[in-house]
Amino acid sequence: MFKKKKVDIDENKFYLDKDSMMAGKPDAKPPTKISTIIKMKLIFLLVFVVITCAITIYLVYITNKHYESKINNIPEVSEIQENKTYNATNKNEWFYLNQLGYEKKYAKGDNYQLEYFEIDGLNDSKSQNTINNLIIKKESSVFDEVRKKYSTASRYDIKADVIGNFANILSIKLTINIKVNSEQYVHGYRYITINLIDGNDVKISDVINSSDVKMILYQYGYKNLAEKYSKVPDIPQTSKAFDSENAEELEEEAYQFVNEVVNHSSKTTIGITSSKILITYPQNMNDEIYTRIIEIPLSEINGKETVYNRYLGNNLYDLSYEKIGPFPVYMDSSNAYSVIYEKNDNCFIDVVIENNNEINKKEYDESFARIINYMDKMANQIKAKASDDKTRFYYLTAYVVITPEGSNINANINGVNNSYLTKELFEKEVYTAFIKKVQSNDNIVTSFKYTPDVGNPTIINKNVVINKAGEIVEEKDK
Repeated sequence: MFKKKKVDIDENKFYLDKDSMMAGKPDAKPPTKISTIIKMKLIFLLVFVVITCAITIYLVYITNKHYESKINNIPEVSEIQENKTYNATNKNEWFYLNQLGYEKKYAKGDNYQLEYFEIDGLNDSKSQNTINNLIIKKESSVFDEVRKKYSTASRYDIKADVIGNFANILSIKLTINIKVNSEQYVHGYRYITINLIDGNDVKISDVINSSDVKMILYQYGYKNLAEKYSKVPDIPQTSKAFDSENAEELEEEAYQFVNEVVNHSSKTTIGITSSKILITYPQNMNDEIYTRIIEIPLSEINGKETVYNRYLGNNLYDLSYEKIGPFPVYMDSSNAYSVIYEKNDNCFIDVVIENNNEINKKEYDESFARIINYMDKMANQIKAKASDDKTRFYYLTAYVVITPEGSNINANINGVNNSYLTKELFEKEVYTAFIKKVQSNDNIVTSFKYTPDVGNPTIINKNVVINKAGEIVEEKDK
């Protein structure tokens, strides 16, 4: 709101009193009407500006209220009408990955290849089979939709990636690639997101408190869809929409987006990572395969989202897979295979081992066990030094990326250890910056990037090649 500012007009700027004008100035003349005219013009201008601002503010207020009312009156499904509320996430919380295994499978034909996942590790084998069948059914449905729309295409490929495996949620991203002909390709996306407790689809009202769902969807839908209109600023505030000749069209499209999502339209699918909610939406309503992805960073709606707390439950897993974590909430942890984490009065261990989805974890079980043992040994050396010397602060931070290398795996290790930091310096220069970046949606996975160049840091930069038997074939510094 514009605040009306009181303006005091000093009349002495326009008039001198008659006595001072005439004193010692026999030739001086009385003031003319010109100064009076100037004064009146300034007063008129001031009044005009105040009235114009008031009208503008009123129109924006009325327009915003109109769209807010329109959004809130969208016909909606029962769980939003019930106004359910679950515990919102606290930024100081930590989380673990699900104790769930998943293996990539392939279905191939002459002109297609589909990737899908089969999960393992649930206590209830019947529920596990139901979820595995559901994943296949949903992906088959996407494939049928693609082939029906592009029946004459020469090639179909659907790539699958697990993007979320935490808080009893499993979220899979499908990347669709269609070769229509030698010169034309079509790309699109779909998400499959399942509540592992009962095998049902996760809906938007399950992970954002119902009283906030529609306005959050509108804000981020507007922000993303605005990219289609060059003159519309790429910002979520609804009042800014009126700066463009395309504003009405944009707002109507954002309104339609909200309507499609809250009513679980087939035009939209929802993916969930530990840092974002992702929603697919058609670029063109005449072609629902060709989609855009609308992102809602969880850290930006803190206090309104319930992703981490909605599906908490006990005794869901058979414990055949290790507990991985902890991670700070809102950290992107989708590819983490193992984590070695410990923080005490004079020691901090922060090691993340990442595995891309191309490696079969069961087939390379011994290889992964060896690299975990390798990093654990490195961590134990630092912890031993910290235990022996309480006068200094010790830490190890490392990020390990595992990739296939022929029949072996290659572990690329990047990190640093330092034994001359004070705890106060560590908290200020490393840990605080790390947590802040993690929760700002920057895809940071360890504190390695925030290591200050003080004390006596030792940089770790090496490759370790391990075979299926868990034997180190090669170890070298880069």
